[in-house]
Amino acid sequence: MEEQAQHDVALFEKVVTDVTEAYVMPSSVVFLKDMRALNVAVDKLISLRNEDALNTVKLAWVETYFTWQMISLLDFGPAEELMLADLVGKFPVDPSAVVPDENNRLLAEEKGLMAVEYMIFSATTEETLQEVRNSETFRQALLRKVAEMNELSTQYQLKWQSYQSNFANQTGVEEDQSVSQLVSAAIKTISLMNGKKLGRPMGIDGGEVDFELIEGTYSGESMSALRLQWAFWKGLWKGEINVKDYEMVFSGLGEILGEGEQHQQLVEKMAEVDALFAQVNLKDMRKAITYFPEEMQALQTALEEMEVLTLSLPSSMGIAVN
Repeated sequence: MEEQAQHDVALFEKVVTDVTEAYVMPSSVVFLKDMRALNVAVDKLISLRNEDALNTVKLAWVETYFTWQMISLLDFGPAEELMLADLVGKFPVDPSAVVPDENNRLLAEEKGLMAVEYMIFSATTEETLQEVRNSETFRQALLRKVAEMNELSTQYQLKWQSYQSNFANQTGVEEDQSVSQLVSAAIKTISLMNGKKLGRPMGIDGGEVDFELIEGTYSGESMSALRLQWAFWKGLWKGEINVKDYEMVFSGLGEILGEGEQHQQLVEKMAEVDALFAQVNLKDMRKAITYFPEEMQALQTALEEMEVLTLSLPSSMGIAVN
């Protein structure tokens, strides 16, 4: 038992170190870079107020939104401390609270990427440019939201630089240890994908289809983002990521499972979800739900089954999760 315990500590340390060096730290750099690019693009839009500048903002927003799918998976430690999920990734937003009203009531103002998405994508190009040209309130709200996220991304990277060594040394099996935090984040993310991101907009459990509940609904990149987050989630377990600007191999969480039955079930379910995503090769979840209802239902069911399977993994890994 002592030899097994020592082996587990070494394995946990290897996995945590690899995930941190290959996934966590590089992703914080990309997140900061993309947020800065979005900030610069918005500054130029406020200055130039033309269609080209607006299109540049839209492209920068999409790039940052895709990077967020990778960052949001790591909802613990610095991310939890900074409340990134609420301040950067909250969805859906209340359109009436995106831009402060005439009384400038900022307390209820919607923040984050989805609020910015509404401002730059929800109306026609000309309507959006009219707001940029004629409304100081609109301009200041847009600048404020992007500047706040830019500062958060800076703080996120700095906090991970300080937190990295401490995180790597937490190799126990308790709830507050590193592997537990990684697995807990994976469970939370697969639940989010299955439920809030896919199930709720589709009206699962007796509800009605509601496109306004879709994350990224105005940009038309909602399905692309879900597919990307799935790829990052899968990569965290398999230790192999080859999406976006990432191509890396590292020790994934699946190594802790070993080569037993549950590991095989995980691999098989991943392959099933991959195949279902491939059947709906669209960028926009609105179109996917409309034109491929049966395939989308099958995808949601497969993600739900993956969530159930993932919930059973911590005990096999010998760790406690919160």
